[in-house]
Amino acid sequence: MPLDATRRRALGQILLLTAGFLVLVAISTASVILVNKSREDNAWVVHTVEVENQTNALLLEIRRAEGAARGYLLTSGLEFLADHKEAVAAIIPELDKLAYLVSADPVQTQYVAKLRTAVELRLSQFAREIALIERGNRAGATALVREAAAGRTTTAIRDIADEMHREEDRLFALRTANADRSQRLASVVTLAGSGLVVALAGVSVFLVRRSTRARSASFAAAASLSRATARSCAARTERRCPGCGLGRAHPERRGRVCRDRARGAAGRRRRGSCKGPG
Repeated sequence: MPLDATRRRALGQILLLTAGFLVLVAISTASVILVNKSREDNAWVVHTVEVENQTNALLLEIRRAEGAARGYLLTSGLEFLADHKEAVAAIIPELDKLAYLVSADPVQTQYVAKLRTAVELRLSQFAREIALIERGNRAGATALVREAAAGRTTTAIRDIADEMHREEDRLFALRTANADRSQRLASVVTLAGSGLVVALAGVSVFLVRRSTRARSASFAAAASLSRATARSCAARTERRCPGCGLGRAHPERRGRVCRDRARGAAGRRRRGSCKGPG
């Protein structure tokens, strides 16, 4: 395998691993951001429901105080007086809680200011009604109740509460849409990131297999070249015996022929020495 090709494959695998790591980091970061955004949007949706519930709780206490005051006016029953006082004592705390919940919304803050004025006026009317009843002036208390009805104080409170409900309904729709969008984005990012990771894994497997095949082919070529070199070296280094003319490929035959020829030469020399002078 050429050195440049090896380096290119190694660099490609490193880049692939780096890309996969960056994708995972990006997916994790985006998922965390979108999950936090979705939680925030859901929290605002819950906040909207809390504001509506708190508005209803305030209206319930006002109606409870009105009903108990009328019952006390008609029957002079102490249980109605106790119920009225309990409801009146709960109105201002409920109003303060509502003002705290909408403190971040300038529109609702203005509505709460108007509502507080109307509620304080109605509470003062309650106090005068109960005072007249306790003094036995039922006619004056009845006239005061009629005056409060003619002044539409309770109606003004209800109208302001309705305006607050409409504003909260608008915010509820907006915040619900934002929460749904955040959840969809989180799902899309997760699915897209997972698909990209799977694709990178597939590319990595493909590159690894291609590198393995190339390495195997390189090893096979090297082994073939080594065998060819060995055969060539063996052919070049082979020597033939000067006596028998045989090469190393026939060691047993070459040894036998060489021994026979050596014995024949020795016999000839002995015969020549016996035919010397004299």
